[in-house]
Amino acid sequence: MPTPQPAQQEFTQLILEYLDALRQQKKTYENAGQPAKDLAGPVQTSISAFEAAYTAYKTLGMQFFRHTVETQIGLLRFFEHRRSSYMALPDTIFGCKSPLEVLLSQTSFLKQLIEDHANEGARMMQSCFPYMPWAAFSDQR
Repeated sequence: MPTPQPAQQEFTQLILEYLDALRQQKKTYENAGQPAKDLAGPVQTSISAFEAAYTAYKTLGMQFFRHTVETQIGLLRFFEHRRSSYMALPDTIFGCKSPLEVLLSQTSFLKQLIEDHANEGARMMQSCFPYMPWAAFSDQR
């Protein structure tokens, strides 16, 4: 299975930036409701502040969506890898010459299944929670 892309956004930082953009947008709306002394100045400032907040909000939303899609693609690749391993198991069993070989091939398959699921779970935890020490993993493939 391929390793995660290095350009993948850190989930925690993305959420913090998203919340900052929402706070900025709230501040912009609160300032827009106050009466303006000079019609040209404050109106233009409010519009440009709104546009800046909207652009930041939109950018963070797109980053969050991209991170979600990349995570889903990683999961699909993982399940495809496991499916192909599962589909290869009968061929391996049919090639065995003794019951001991069948047992060894099944044991090897189950060991690989457990390792793959543990590695994928750890990779997803690190992707979603990059600053948590329990989310560290090593790719052993």
